[in-house]
Amino acid sequence: MKKFFLTFISIVSLGTVTSCSDAEPQLYNNNKDGRLAYFTSGTAGSFYVQNVTNPEFLIEVGVTDVTDADRVFSISVDPASTATSDQYVIDQASLVIPAGSHIGTIKVLGNYNNVFTAGSKLILNLDSVNDAEVASFDNIYELTIYQYCPFVMADFLGDWNADEVGYAVYNSTFTAGTETSLNEIIMSNIWDVNPNSQTKVYFNDSNPSNFKLDFPVYTSNPLYVDPTYGQAWIDRGVGTFSACAQTINMRFQVRVNAGFFAVTQINFFRP
Repeated sequence: MKKFFLTFISIVSLGTVTSCSDAEPQLYNNNKDGRLAYFTSGTAGSFYVQNVTNPEFLIEVGVTDVTDADRVFSISVDPASTATSDQYVIDQASLVIPAGSHIGTIKVLGNYNNVFTAGSKLILNLDSVNDAEVASFDNIYELTIYQYCPFVMADFLGDWNADEVGYAVYNSTFTAGTETSLNEIIMSNIWDVNPNSQTKVYFNDSNPSNFKLDFPVYTSNPLYVDPTYGQAWIDRGVGTFSACAQTINMRFQVRVNAGFFAVTQINFFRP
């Protein structure tokens, strides 16, 4: 039997949001230091490896002047890298700055089957460039490599097992909601108190490295009518999901007018 404990506590945050930004390529003018070589698109990037043929990520290397001959450059993998050699391949043929150009590229190929959704880091050192000096700045590049599967609504609909920590495993059925722009999914039987309940959850895939669950305001998520406390709602919901592993982890609190029940955690998996 589910045990109910009502608490009276102030609202606190149950999760955090992460974000990332892309740096614009930058080319320094030639200066008194002569021909300088460096990474021109900043010093960090994110490579989301999909299950396609030869997924690739390009890293720019630039010099402050041009020459009439190709310039080969060399790089090395820093020992601090956590990415393993079976997760990526560096195309050695790409390590050239063409004649008449300021910019060359490093082509990194990802191995979808061996990378992880949590990511691993490939740290590259720019060691040398023909007829140029490696700058004392922007000479190390950190590439985080993730396994990436796009969110497909149809893949998440249907029956799920809801493993509620400390309670039991029960069935929940997911159907598509009407707010399609927010990837709304309606979950039945959350908290195992009403098989006909409908809980709205938004599957937020806007950040490829952080697929997360968003929830509407609690008044839009009525759950059931408690015999003691009256109307109950889903509130303070947070969570994450994996489109690759087909898993969902969700936390929330059931709210009534008198306060909040303890935090509930549910891990969903397919039957």
